[in-house]
Amino acid sequence: MLIDHILTIHLCYMSVTLAEFNVSDAYIGCFKFISSNNSQPHVVSSIIECSRTCTDLGSTHMIALRKGRDCFCVDRVDAVVASSQCHVRCPDGRACGAMDTYSVYKHRRMLLHDVAYFFTDGYKRDSPRFTSVSIETCAYYCLQFGFSRFCIHSNGFCVCNECIKENLFPLKPDVFECNVRCPHDENEICGCHQKSGRDDSAVYLTLFKYEFQKGTSLFARCRDRGWINLVFDIPETCTYGCKEGWKDGKRPCMERDCTFNNGDCGALKCIESVVNGYSYIECVCPYGQARNKMDGCEVFRLNLAFKRKSYLSSTLNHSHYGLLDAIHLTDGIYDGFKGAQINDNIAAWIAVELEMLFCVGYVKVYKRYCASQKECDEMNGFVVSLNVTFDTNSRTDIRRHVKLCGRATNESTLLGITITVTCESFFPSKFVIIQQADDLFWLGSTAVAELEVYEAGCDVDNGKCGKMRCSEIREGNATAISCSEWNDTELVLASTPFYGCYQEADLMGILMWTNDYEQCNKECKILDKLSVMKSGFNCWCADEAIVMGRLPVEVCKTGHYQSALVFSDCIINDNFCDSTETSTSTTTTTTTTITTSTTTTTTATTKTAIAIAKLSRITAIQTIATAETTTNVVTTPPPPRPPPPPRTTPPTTTEVENKATDSVIVSFKTWAEENLLYILVSLVDLALIIATIGAIVIIKKRKRKNKNAATQEVRETQRESIRDDDDDKERDNKRKNGIEYDSASKLENGIEYDSASKLDHDD
Repeated sequence: MLIDHILTIHLCYMSVTLAEFNVSDAYIGCFKFISSNNSQPHVVSSIIECSRTCTDLGSTHMIALRKGRDCFCVDRVDAVVASSQCHVRCPDGRACGAMDTYSVYKHRRMLLHDVAYFFTDGYKRDSPRFTSVSIETCAYYCLQFGFSRFCIHSNGFCVCNECIKENLFPLKPDVFECNVRCPHDENEICGCHQKSGRDDSAVYLTLFKYEFQKGTSLFARCRDRGWINLVFDIPETCTYGCKEGWKDGKRPCMERDCTFNNGDCGALKCIESVVNGYSYIECVCPYGQARNKMDGCEVFRLNLAFKRKSYLSSTLNHSHYGLLDAIHLTDGIYDGFKGAQINDNIAAWIAVELEMLFCVGYVKVYKRYCASQKECDEMNGFVVSLNVTFDTNSRTDIRRHVKLCGRATNESTLLGITITVTCESFFPSKFVIIQQADDLFWLGSTAVAELEVYEAGCDVDNGKCGKMRCSEIREGNATAISCSEWNDTELVLASTPFYGCYQEADLMGILMWTNDYEQCNKECKILDKLSVMKSGFNCWCADEAIVMGRLPVEVCKTGHYQSALVFSDCIINDNFCDSTETSTSTTTTTTTTITTSTTTTTTATTKTAIAIAKLSRITAIQTIATAETTTNVVTTPPPPRPPPPPRTTPPTTTEVENKATDSVIVSFKTWAEENLLYILVSLVDLALIIATIGAIVIIKKRKRKNKNAATQEVRETQRESIRDDDDDKERDNKRKNGIEYDSASKLENGIEYDSASKLDHDD
């Protein structure tokens, strides 16, 4: 059962206009994916210039900058990463993305909203409509809790998810307009309506067009307040303080606090970033992954199906939606109104042809509008198939001629929710086919709004390698997966000094709710356990760990999602755990200044160090550049470091397994010796219990045998009595009729008669 979430008018409204462009309020974040209305970037020198360019060209409300100069007009973004990955600046000194990331800013209010349905909400027609909360504010509120839909009721309340009733009317994008101004601010939009004049309530989608900063909340996160079915306002203070992970800012309990409860970021990492001189709190994924719209972490990959050629076994010309042909399957439009749908139950397939052979890992399907629950259920458990070749002219049943990728769940979803199907096994394919489930195949109504296809990788079920080492090999534009045995496995005990960065660390331990290296080190030392920091923010304390795939320490410093720093002790340096054995040297620098009558000679030197760590899933390259501007600097080189001690050959896998087995045997022997008396007493008790149960069983068997014997004796007595009675009756009858009687048998009408047989028959 979905829950209503209601928001009142007592909120801080967030808006930006070009006339009052505030970089601090306008900044949204750093992203790896944008949907732009200009295919070629506009070259600009500042954020303001990019904003003016997009204002003149269209109605998008966001701008994205890349490489310090490329400007894009944006209406959709996805795949959020830490702002530190947008480190390239524009000529005006502002953050402007990087080589493959975009700095995104909101440069004006949103005019076009993601309207999905209209419905009659049942409120009185004379009630005020759309007068309290702007659409963007309502979207922000519902998006904070991960809801996919929202609406604003006629009394002004913002409601998440539970605004959909029985009478739904999917709309064409060109039949409605959003021009109802808010009474509190005429520059804000508070409602959309149909151009035809119908005054029904609108249902909006949150996941495609809306994006906001995550470091602040729309309402006070007070400890004594819930958020389900409550009316929110902004109090002067929170009587019992803030909820864990929140703190006071400009308003009470509306800013995240990374120092406590991970800033209430859940499975993400709470960090503080400085962008354009302003501080922001962000909930981010480990390095190498990006946060999606549902606040999940995944490796960002390109959609292999985007703009690729698609095919249908048949087409449907819908009276309301129009022609639902194959071109809509991969056009990048997710509004759900236009999609691909077939109209036959013989072949009944939808297919997309990829550019070349790819090892497909998973498929994302966006559903079309469905005006009723019955329509939504028609795609329950749909089937995804793959094949190297495919006859696109086939109009026969092809289900036995394609390979199964996977099946969707039977849970039906309305528009706005993505359905992801992960392939059961990975193999090269060029065609991806969608069909209805076998029990719904006869309907012949397969319908999809948008189809996305992604390559397999080691991050997806470890590349189906199980416990083996997974490696990605790039072959042209495709990625191949290789599985191999680990060749550098080590067993690390808490009692042994140790320090190292590894790709994998298998352990049984205690998860400490801290992402701070110093705190992790202290907590685990108190417990006399080994410290393991996974992905840069998951701290574990364990007695032992099996580590595999040694990596440079620089990889662990980035907090890569596939890294684990294992240490028994460390020295904190720049919020990171450095080895206690790291030697330090002091560099003495002598500076001499030479002045001439007209000029001062200045030299600039740049030192670049590149650390390349080849991981099983990606190749991580870090470039650390430091620039020093000096005036004729003379530097005394540091004394040479002593050679490091020779490293011993790491143990083989067999040696590690034998060592682990011996450790288990020794531990068991020690436990048995310490608990010998307890074991003996337990064995005696067990023997007594078994003996008692055996005696009870024997007694019951004897009683049952005696009872059966007595019953048999009674039956024999009854038989004898009946037999005697019959004999007496027969004698009397024969005497009366003058017929000779034989006590053993008699002849009557030539038939032999036995009284015992009669007795048995009567019984």
